[in-house]
Amino acid sequence: MLQPRPDVPPRAHFSRKPATALLASLLAASFWTGHPMTAEAAEVAVELEAAEAPAPQSYEVPVTAIAASTVLLTAERDSVEITWRAPVQWPVAEGSPIGNGFGYRGEVCAGCSTYHLGVDLFPGYGAPAMSIADGVVTTVSSNGGWGSYVVVEHTINGQRVNSLYAHLIPGSAPVVPGQFVEVGQSIGQVGNSGTTTATHLHFELTVGGAHVDPVWWLRNNIPADPTL
Repeated sequence: MLQPRPDVPPRAHFSRKPATALLASLLAASFWTGHPMTAEAAEVAVELEAAEAPAPQSYEVPVTAIAASTVLLTAERDSVEITWRAPVQWPVAEGSPIGNGFGYRGEVCAGCSTYHLGVDLFPGYGAPAMSIADGVVTTVSSNGGWGSYVVVEHTINGQRVNSLYAHLIPGSAPVVPGQFVEVGQSIGQVGNSGTTTATHLHFELTVGGAHVDPVWWLRNNIPADPTL
């Protein structure tokens, strides 16, 4: 019987009875091929041949863990509020009454022009006048006709657009020239300063330096809400 060498750590023991024939075959084959195998090397080969692969392991995720994870993901999803902000919007609340429109009109008051370069909107005294788009404030001032007014310059669809908001309550403009404003940001409160017969917002638009009908332009440039 083979004895283990003292300088070699012992290998795990297993029964060699079923492998006796295999051991003999390995020794004989090595002899006839001209590469004799030592008994110990043959023993190792038999052990490797006889070794069984470990049984596959499996892990089952508890149902409670799956449920808890689902609840967490659902809560995170529901906590996200998807909102959409139009890049262009009305200067006052939508649905506000519209008075004198763009173009020729009769003499509505002493000193009022007969060619109206804007549109008169009636959201009510103190209502916010809002920037129609992102832009930069260029003017915060007052004069006899417009009263207190603000002008904002925008770039919309690659064009330079200026919006003017007149007849504001004096001192209500919270902005200054050079300030960046976002679409919908309040730039003053609707009043009746200047040459006017009633509280309203006089709103003008120039596109590339030319006056355009503000109502027509807004209706053609305010995109539909894609979330509806």
